[in-house]
Amino acid sequence: MNTIETDRAGEDKAIRAALFRFVLLIALLILAFRRDVISILMTACEFSDWSHALVLPIVVLAYLRFRGSELRELEMSPSAWGLLLVLGGLFVWFAAMTLGLFAYLRVLAFWTAIGGVVLLAAGRSVLRLCIPPLLMVATCLPLEERSMDRFTIPIQVISVRTAATVVDRLVGDEVWTDGGEMLRRTAGENSRVGRGEHRFGFRMSQAGALIGLLVVFSRKRPVWQLVILAISFGPLLFCVNVARIIVWSMSAWSRGNSVVDVVPQNLSAGASILMTFLVFGIVVWLLDKVSCLGGLFYVEEEETDDEANYEKPPSHTEASR
Repeated sequence: MNTIETDRAGEDKAIRAALFRFVLLIALLILAFRRDVISILMTACEFSDWSHALVLPIVVLAYLRFRGSELRELEMSPSAWGLLLVLGGLFVWFAAMTLGLFAYLRVLAFWTAIGGVVLLAAGRSVLRLCIPPLLMVATCLPLEERSMDRFTIPIQVISVRTAATVVDRLVGDEVWTDGGEMLRRTAGENSRVGRGEHRFGFRMSQAGALIGLLVVFSRKRPVWQLVILAISFGPLLFCVNVARIIVWSMSAWSRGNSVVDVVPQNLSAGASILMTFLVFGIVVWLLDKVSCLGGLFYVEEEETDDEANYEKPPSHTEASR
């Protein structure tokens, strides 16, 4: 067996050992946080607009498929700092349970402990590559309804007002807003749409963030692209949410705006997923095109034949030898 095969066998052995440590530690972590894990799964199964948490493993596996070659080239060096993160997460979880603090704090402690497991099992270089999956996990962590309302209602009011401005120009009838709801006057009667929309909009934005993270980090990108994408990530999700509200309102009014009709909401959810893929795909495609155009202006100087054949004259020491 030559040296290259020996090194490759050693790398494969290190990867298998790191994977074994990770699976074992994750199993123990899930056992310790089983109450919160079950709560997340129950929330995903109970609320259809939170079901993106069920496809999280598929999305993470897709990310690892895209970046697997980079992962195999990294050095697997377990770090003891990971144990500190795991213990810190367990301490925060225990304190939140004992003192009756916010439930989201317990879920956040679980998320921190997952990062500690990665660091403890494989090291800092692998943890850096696993930051996108950790962000994907964060999009699936449920918020308490009171905290969600406090955060989402102001944003949703702005989204509904923006959507109402567009719908008003499209339908030709009088359209206005009342808080987070949109109203339309037709034949002397007011038709209302968007009740409870702020929670659904926030959950769909979390699903959009999950998709956006996969599209953005499907391959390694330069820092300037990541900075632009980080700045534009929120505004892009906002635009997709406004478009989703337009689809919901238009489809609801076209079907008579029945309270029990779930087709408009499901239609807007599907349109939101497709639009998120499209919007983020176009943005990263444009950034890649800009990178290609920038490369056209860089011309590497070719070495001429005279320079290639030129031999440096021997120094005084070499001549004396």
